[in-house]
Amino acid sequence: MAVVSGKFHMVKDIFEGKDFLRLKVRVVRMWKSCSKNELDKSFAIELALVDTEGERIQASIRKPSQ
Repeated sequence: MAVVSGKFHMVKDIFEGKDFLRLKVRVVRMWKSCSKNELDKSFAIELALVDTEGERIQASIRKPSQ
């Protein structure tokens, strides 16, 4: 499915090898992933996302290495 201006892919359209996706999702849950050794230090933000059809997916945003 080619993206036309104003059109979005659904979560069910995601597959390996897809180079460009335009998703419209809502964040339904967000939490921090912490190191097992240092619980006060988070290394990523985890998100549970849902599209307009109710399909869900989890996403991670990692902190940059410092």
